[in-house]
Amino acid sequence: MADLSIALAGINNGLELAGATAARIAKMPTVASAPTDTVDLSAEAVAMMQAKIMVDANVQVAQNFDNLNQAILSILA
Repeated sequence: MADLSIALAGINNGLELAGATAARIAKMPTVASAPTDTVDLSAEAVAMMQAKIMVDANVQVAQNFDNLNQAILSILA
């Protein structure tokens, strides 16, 4: 039987992406100042959506893995 390590790694990667994106957004200046490195909110919104999709997809993989294991156990029982 396969293991959940791939799905768990994907979930972890998605959560790390979301955390890094949130950190970049949090560093965004709140007042107008001299032009510096600014946060592109559109790019960060896309990154957050990518992180959500990544986590959702890997959760579905884990659920399918669980369903498959349950089916195998019911056949073998």
